[in-house]
Amino acid sequence: MELHHHPQETGCLIAQFILSQSLNVLSPGPVETAIFDHLPKGSKDFFVSMIPRGTIGQPEEIATAALFLASHDSSFVNGIELFVDGGTAQI
Repeated sequence: MELHHHPQETGCLIAQFILSQSLNVLSPGPVETAIFDHLPKGSKDFFVSMIPRGTIGQPEEIATAALFLASHDSSFVNGIELFVDGGTAQI
């Protein structure tokens, strides 16, 4: 049995699939990880000076945002880029 689909039907099926999915992006800023352990204090201070909040993010803060996007609480959130960066992307 051969299945023949018209290009228009296939396009509609693809569009329906895309619209039924949630697609969001999580953009973290500088996060307190082991990489900062090996940087001179002046370098770390430079990173902190670029963050409006005035502190480097903690891994738990990024995880909390990721869990929100993965949870049912974000069921009406779609097509966003969530900046979890202490305001860095906004300046």
